Amino acid sequence: MRVRLDIVLFFNFLCVQCSLRKDQQYWKDLAAAELEEALQVKWNLGVAKNVILFIGDGMGPNTVS
Repeated sequence: MRVRLDIVLFFNFLCVQCSLRKDQQYWKDLAAAELEEALQVKWNLGVAKNVILFIGDGMGPNTVS
């Protein structure tokens, strides 16, 4: 049982190591792609029928979220 647990933990460690990207080019490409996607968003230019104004009374988790 101990050997099987060690094997599972070892392969889990390998999977985590493979999924962590450390090279700068990957992150630069990801940022550029996300920026390009954000710039392609079309603004809603329609007229609002109703407006809800929320005034929080503090900085608790419910107000912030």
